[in-house]
Amino acid sequence: MSISERIKKYPEETVLVFILFIGALLRFHHLEFTSLSNDELSAITRAKQDSFSALIQNGVMTDFHPAGVEIFQYYWIKLFGDGVFIVRFPFAMAGILSIFMLYLLASRWFNKTTALFAAASLSFLQYPLLYSQLARPYAFGILFTLSAAYFWTRILFQGTGETADRKKILWLHIGFILSMSACMHTHYFALMISGIIGLSGFFFLNKENYRRYILSGIIILLLFIPEMPVFRHQMSIGGLSEWLAKPDENFFRSFIDYCFNDSRFIFYLCIGICIASFVHFRKQVEITRYHWLSLAWFLLPFFIGYYYSILRNPVLQYSTLLFGFPFILIFIFSFIQPGAFTKPVIITSVILFLLIGSYNTVKVKHYYWTNHFGVFKELAEDAAKWSDTYGENKMAKVINVIDAKYINYYFDKMNRKMKIDLYRMDNQSGIAKLMSFVDTTSATYFLYGWSNVANLPEAEQVIMEKFPSIIARDTFFNSSITVFKRDPNAVIPKSHFNFVTDFENDTWGDETKLHNEELAHSGKYSQKMNEQLEFSINFSKKITDFNSIPNGNVTASVWINSTDADNDGKLVLEFDNNGKSFEWYSADIKSFNLKPGEWQLVLLSRTLPKPKASDDIMKAYVWNPGKKVFYIDDFKVTVTEVTK
Repeated sequence: MSISERIKKYPEETVLVFILFIGALLRFHHLEFTSLSNDELSAITRAKQDSFSALIQNGVMTDFHPAGVEIFQYYWIKLFGDGVFIVRFPFAMAGILSIFMLYLLASRWFNKTTALFAAASLSFLQYPLLYSQLARPYAFGILFTLSAAYFWTRILFQGTGETADRKKILWLHIGFILSMSACMHTHYFALMISGIIGLSGFFFLNKENYRRYILSGIIILLLFIPEMPVFRHQMSIGGLSEWLAKPDENFFRSFIDYCFNDSRFIFYLCIGICIASFVHFRKQVEITRYHWLSLAWFLLPFFIGYYYSILRNPVLQYSTLLFGFPFILIFIFSFIQPGAFTKPVIITSVILFLLIGSYNTVKVKHYYWTNHFGVFKELAEDAAKWSDTYGENKMAKVINVIDAKYINYYFDKMNRKMKIDLYRMDNQSGIAKLMSFVDTTSATYFLYGWSNVANLPEAEQVIMEKFPSIIARDTFFNSSITVFKRDPNAVIPKSHFNFVTDFENDTWGDETKLHNEELAHSGKYSQKMNEQLEFSINFSKKITDFNSIPNGNVTASVWINSTDADNDGKLVLEFDNNGKSFEWYSADIKSFNLKPGEWQLVLLSRTLPKPKASDDIMKAYVWNPGKKVFYIDDFKVTVTEVTK
């Protein structure tokens, strides 16, 4: 049979092959050139263990995912290496197979036309595309979820003639058991949706299938037993509240926008097809169990995740809802009745839909030119380039990342030995170490980069005290890298305001009433905090006084001398509206008190908020909740324009 004859005989299958080709093209394009994300580098780093037991202890227990994908990566890297393309390859393949499994499921639930439109959507939408290009559990999770749904459908709703075929039924149950178990070992949201799928089956049991179904469920639960120690340990650690906020009331709407490329055109195109097909075929449309299942399997993970995040610990992210996303695609295209159109019309419509969607993702949304996560590859390349340009021996280097191995991965790939002086300063203790390093380095240039970690505004403030000139900067999504230079002739940032009290004069109003002669950082006087004094002198100014500063940044600093290493005092920046605080920030004194008994600088910097009213107040003060004894001096509040 010739190719043209095959196309005429199997038109839907031919279109499916084209959809899979486009899906593969989109997933493999640029796969190795995009920087590995923080989470990918974390997984790769954790997978590089000397033994399987070390992998479980150091690579799995420390994470918040089941062990399955990390174990897979452990063996995959041992066999094939840790190159970007190699590491991501199986996940891209899982993304392509997910398109095929969606087609199989949708064609069994409804018809081949529905299946083609759903598969085309999964092929080009940037939501599933992005998570098929990451070496993380999501691509495997969506594949296993669709596989579980497919085998679930086959074992509960057998086609004609299959009931008597015991061997086929056995293999279908094996496929169901393995798919469900794979979900449970891949991601906890995939585990959840597999549980929803499994429980849904109890509504459709009969005397012919209930024994086999219940036995399959028992086997699935038994296969989860090896995961239980990991599950219990990870649940005991808690949620992701340190870095993940609770979802707000607009989360679902934002999520739907994200699902459809954040494109009104794509959203209305898909919803338009849904509504038009329902209205046009309303007399032929029969609402079946699969309509309700597709809605339930999409919505239930959201509601469970949403209310768990609100009531317990935040866990809800766009990525965790990916496993239920294919079911809403099935629902959207489920009302199309293929018999009403000729094959050429259907095929042309699907191909046109696929090409329009792919164009929107690639060209309109600039998918391949957009940094979706903080980058590491580009930071390493810039660091190497600028070290060569300005002289590696003349440059101090600080990279603010969660783990040094993340950035060193790319230095190793470049065969470049790069000495980094400090890593990770995403908290106040890190800022204190940075201050000490900046004070002691004799370098002419200072390189500072960060990615996917809290980049406290104090960091740049500290660096620019000694390196005021910015001579090179590269900015990316959630990451950047900058070269600073010592320059006595550097231009002071625009709209620069200093409000300083050294307790020698009444600069802020009451210093001479509060000053103390026992100890001083400069001059003769300081303020002594003690058991009678919970709050220091208070700097207060209207926020509107700084309206002339387009990108205002306020920095409070104070020198402290405390013999108590556990001093619970805080330097505070507070912004008040009608006497009530609407933003409040603090720096812990103990984080900066690296040498108790010596004078040390405490620093706190934040973006100046927009005032809610003309009389809103900015305050700066030292809070002494434990009524400890220590000294403060040279209290300064600075407002500057942030350098872009």
